[in-house]
Amino acid sequence: MKNWIIGALATCRFEMQRSFSMQRLASSLGMVLFPPLMLWMIILGATRTQGAGEVLAYVLFTIIFLVALVSLLSLLLWATPNVHGEIEGKTWSFIAMRPGGRISNFLGKYLTAVMVSFATAFLALTLCVVVANRYGTLGGGSEPWEKLGILTGIFAIACVVYGAILSMLGAWFTKRAMVVGAGYLIGVETILSAVPAVVSSFTMSYHLRRLGELWLGWFLPDSQPEYEMIFGPAGPVWFHLLCLGIAAVAALLVGGLIVVNRQYAMGEEV
Repeated sequence: MKNWIIGALATCRFEMQRSFSMQRLASSLGMVLFPPLMLWMIILGATRTQGAGEVLAYVLFTIIFLVALVSLLSLLLWATPNVHGEIEGKTWSFIAMRPGGRISNFLGKYLTAVMVSFATAFLALTLCVVVANRYGTLGGGSEPWEKLGILTGIFAIACVVYGAILSMLGAWFTKRAMVVGAGYLIGVETILSAVPAVVSSFTMSYHLRRLGELWLGWFLPDSQPEYEMIFGPAGPVWFHLLCLGIAAVAALLVGGLIVVNRQYAMGEEV
């Protein structure tokens, strides 16, 4: 176990050093700047229309949506190629021969994906709050910064759990990991989570929304009575945190078992 942790930290450090290339920095900068620029355009356009009040009432939801979009995109780019990138680079055989190399590589790349994606989300979120606060759409006083702190915690949890799930999918579907990951995020976390049935409570976005409701107050476009009539009351915070924690640990365990026991094809058939 100790060797796994040391190896995972070494892999994470190596991957973080690689992330400072011009291409990766440019893509990360683009993802950081996209949400605040879009938010600024939405607010600026809304202030010039008659229905400005209705649009500006959902600034918080818009911020969450835009930042979630780039953080999930970052996780797709960093977490899903965890095995395929090594196979494509002809380095997987060296990793597999090293004692504990497979699981160390898996966990190290997971940590890297979480750290990079959370950094992207935090910077984008901070800039969005600055833009929204400039127009006074998040309340006065310290309220915008309190919301920033709460959203930072929620996005940290989201990066941990989604990073684990996408890392598992990367270990399972090596050739089409990014496509499968995108399909999961769209089909399960977007469409299935909106289904008014018990099955929606098995999605991670359901529990994250509930945490947002409990910590931030109501922020969704739907009216709160209608939403709770369909999905029920929010429930306690500990329940949602427990569900998210179990999902993250289970995904890492399954992904680790796949990486350790599966014999990945090398060569032209990959």
